Order: sequence, then C-alpha cells, then structure tokens
Amino acid sequence: MMKYPFLMFGLLIGLFGSCTRIPASRSKPVVEDLRLLEDSLSTEARILQNGETAQDRRKASNRIASLLERALRVPGSWDYPFDSLPQISIVTPEEKTFRIFSWQLYLDPDHYQHRAFLQLEKAPNIPVMLRDRSDEFLRVESTTGSADQWYGAVYYNIRTCTLKREPYWLLFGFDGHEANSQRKIVDVLQLNDGEIPVFGAPVFLYKDEQGRVVKEKQRLLVEYATGSHVRLNYDEHYNMILYDHLMPFADERNGLGLVNIPDGTYEGFTYDRGLWVHVDKVFHKVMDEAPVDFPVLDSRKGKNIFGR
Repeated sequence: MMKYPFLMFGLLIGLFGSCTRIPASRSKPVVEDLRLLEDSLSTEARILQNGETAQDRRKASNRIASLLERALRVPGSWDYPFDSLPQISIVTPEEKTFRIFSWQLYLDPDHYQHRAFLQLEKAPNIPVMLRDRSDEFLRVESTTGSADQWYGAVYYNIRTCTLKREPYWLLFGFDGHEANSQRKIVDVLQLNDGEIPVFGAPVFLYKDEQGRVVKEKQRLLVEYATGSHVRLNYDEHYNMILYDHLMPFADERNGLGLVNIPDGTYEGFTYDRGLWVHVDKVFHKVMDEAPVDFPVLDSRKGKNIFGR
C-alpha cells in the first residue's frame, strides 16, 4: 500500500492505450539495454512512491529523470512500451505522433513537484524535458508556457483537436498541490513548426446569452478539497468535457476555512469548430454520482494510478 497520498486521481487503465510491441527486426542487445534501464527505473520509482524521507524521494525522482532520458536516447526506444512502471504515467494521442512521460514527487503535505519528458516520433532520441514552474504561475488559466515554463501535472488522458487545420492536444492532469486542496487541469499543447512545445492556448470560451465571447482561458483548472471525488475528463458518451461544479464549504471541523466541494451538478465544454464553449449546467437535476462510470482510484485503498 502506498504510504503517501501523492497519486490520488481518477482515471482508467484504457486511457493510456495499448502497449507497442518491439518489432522482430529490432536487435536483441537494444531490447536488453532498454529492459535493464527499465528495471533500474522500476527500482527508483518504488523509492519515489515509498521512500521514507523527502530527500530519498527527491533523489529517486532525479535518478528517474536521468535514467529515463538515457533510455529515450537509445535507438529503438520509440517502440519500447515501458509498461512496468506504474508510478510513471505515459499518454499518447491516437495518431501516435508523440508521448509524454510524467510523474509526481511528494516532498511534504504542502509541496509537490512534477517531472516529465516529451518524446516525439519525428525525433524520438532527442527527448524534451518539461520543467515544472507551476509555483511561478500568477494566473494559471491565462498564461502560456514553454518546455521550461510548464504547469506540472501527472497526465491521465489526452485528446487530439484541430483548429484552422492545425492540431493541438488537450492534456488532462492531476496535481497534488497541497495538504488541503488538490487540482485537476486541462492544459493545451501545441507543437510549432520546429516541433517545439507550447502550453496554453485561448481555446476555452465563455459566451453570454447573445453568443458573444465574454471570457476565454488558456487552460482549465479545478481546485477542490482533498478527499473529494471530483471528475474532470472528456466524456465519449456526451461528446464533451465534463466536470463537477464546485461550491465553497466552510470546513470548521478541521479549521480549514472555505474549501471547494462538488454539489452534485456538472459543468462542461462542447466542441465547436476547434474551440471549446462553456456549458454552465449540463444536467438539470442534482446527481449523486458522475453520469458515466469512471472509477476514482484512491492510493489510500492500496491502488496505484492504474488501478492495480
């Protein structure tokens, strides 16, 4: 069972897609090299998850970054699934043009850090490190960033979109944030002509009753009381981004002051010609559970982020 609640967010195993097999033509020594590196990564990932001290966990995170970068630089790594690392999330879009490896470092109840690498199909052996600068974001929902100015998160879903014939991707992620509140986000990833990542884009629109845009956001952020089960994901059934509407709650029992909790209603965004338009109330009745069965996996119940 996990000792630290640093990977508590809802997702499905299927969101990460199927693993890619190494082609038969791939040389055996390369595969063996990658397996050895994966074994070392697995050892460090267990320390990242269960290390007794913040120093132990920080060192493990640094070693994971070093080992993973080394592994991704091995020719043939693009075809290697890295499927024995449950502490590290790997998301890939349907067209498989890239994949993102991300993980979370728990330092103490009020401090979390994130690490990630972007591996591009066009240049698979030149991984791009993403540097978590979320503490420097003064306005999270109205800021763009580069690989060196990334709002860190562990990604649990990805969706491909198109605006003016150019692709962009929605990245659904979790941030442990601090002791009393957690966050889920939907970030936007674009790759410019040089395949350089840019995070954040004004694709989330809020309109008035006359259909005029009154507000736009570069990314979405939902912050809620730790322990609350909050959904933020793309819903295939309703064909929209769906998330819990939150209301402030005075938690006087623990002296936390106001925290946000779900009130049983749902907001969303519908896709309209490459943009996402806000829907204030998706359903016209209060619901006890999310309308689609997406189990919330809680590490306190002995499950990792993949539900194993």
